[in-house]
Amino acid sequence: MNYIYIIILVVIAMALQRYFIYLQSKNYTQMLIELRQKGDVGFGVAKGAFSGCAVILCSDAGGTVIDSKIMRGFSTFSRFKDLSEILGENIDDLYNKAYTDKKYGKSIKTAVEQIRNLKNKEEN
Repeated sequence: MNYIYIIILVVIAMALQRYFIYLQSKNYTQMLIELRQKGDVGFGVAKGAFSGCAVILCSDAGGTVIDSKIMRGFSTFSRFKDLSEILGENIDDLYNKAYTDKKYGKSIKTAVEQIRNLKNKEEN
């Protein structure tokens, strides 16, 4: 009889996890839609054993960051927050900058590479 309660508990936990993953992906999609209306968008992610970092950059035609978001953590409760410290900087400067936080730096560089690739496709 105790096994039934354990199975029910596991099923409820899995359903809750799926719901929170849905909310997190909905937040991600909404951020991308908002930022794509402003300019070119790049997304970078760096995973770790117990935490990760995801960055969304939005730049104008000149390569200046006009909006940016960051999400840190490993749980499904993490949400994107404003990353105002890099607003107004050029994406090339961000790419060449040395970062003390390796995950943050890798996320920034991946997002910049995506923006560069997008601009190269638009030029061709």
